[in-house]
Amino acid sequence: MKYFVIEGTFKENFPIDKDELMNIITKHREYLQIGFDAGWILCSGPKAYSGGGVVLMKAESIDVVNEYLNNDPLKLCGIQQYNIVEFKLYKFQEEAKNWFN
Repeated sequence: MKYFVIEGTFKENFPIDKDELMNIITKHREYLQIGFDAGWILCSGPKAYSGGGVVLMKAESIDVVNEYLNNDPLKLCGIQQYNIVEFKLYKFQEEAKNWFN
């Protein structure tokens, strides 16, 4: 298994209003739930001071991660882009042992 930190960043200008953005964010959260239910995502959340968010995810390959992210409603609407960083597992809290193993 491989591990990834994914940073989503909102593009500077996107052609939708605030209500539509909130609707797409709701769909995005529902989409993330698929990853939680499958056990691929350990945690996620919005960035504190800018548009976008962070996800900690595991997958067999970066291709699997890209396929998942390419179907995210925020990406499909052209609102968010992703930076994916693969990391090698070194150490973790005992509480997270089941997810990492």
